[in-house]
Amino acid sequence: MSEWGGEPASIRVLNDLREKIESGQIKPGEAIPSVSTLARTHKVAGTTVQKAIRALKAAGLVESAVGKGVYVREVKRLVSRSADFVSPVAEGGKPPHGKSTPPEIDRVVPPDEVAEKLGIEPDEEVVRRRRVMIDGGGTALEISTSYVPLEIAAGTEIEGALKLKGAIPTVLKRLGYPPRTCREWVTGRMPTSAEANTLRIAPSVPVLYTLRQTCTDGDRPVEVLEIVFSAERYMLEYDLPVQDA
Repeated sequence: MSEWGGEPASIRVLNDLREKIESGQIKPGEAIPSVSTLARTHKVAGTTVQKAIRALKAAGLVESAVGKGVYVREVKRLVSRSADFVSPVAEGGKPPHGKSTPPEIDRVVPPDEVAEKLGIEPDEEVVRRRRVMIDGGGTALEISTSYVPLEIAAGTEIEGALKLKGAIPTVLKRLGYPPRTCREWVTGRMPTSAEANTLRIAPSVPVLYTLRQTCTDGDRPVEVLEIVFSAERYMLEYDLPVQDA
């Protein structure tokens, strides 16, 4: 609230622009009105308009083009289907994963939530494989981190530096731990500074955090996978079974 008890002028301008953008009145790729035009329309100072525009930029809704003004950001979302990635592939076949950076492999004590999903003690070490998935142009799309119990992964190709043949689900099957069930938990949050830097997104752009637990026979957890996506780049798609009552 302003000191006069009304809505701050910059918030009024911000809300008006946000409504026009989210309703499609100003479409992706189109310029928003100039500072002078907005100042006349809302009967406010140019500095007030600039404050509202800075807030829109911080929210990831608009961006500046040098010499051309401020435009509504055009965001193209990729569709990610977890079902495409949880099953082993046939020997010699290729998993549907795209390109990635070389994996970082080490032994660590995992976060408490991961340890709980793996069914191990909080101070027990696991093998961690971390990589960043990239597109053809080298843009980071997601951060993928796998945690596998030490008794399963120690001394195996999961702990090796070479690229895995068929990805982890296929390797687990070769090791005698065929994936049988998967469960996912998906939450939205703001990125850490490291995640924002890796994904090359503004700190104000939220991410989707997915935690996937894979179990083998006897409902034994054999892998927990953390995936961090930019929420503006991805849409998650699921096929859900329907059971009769």
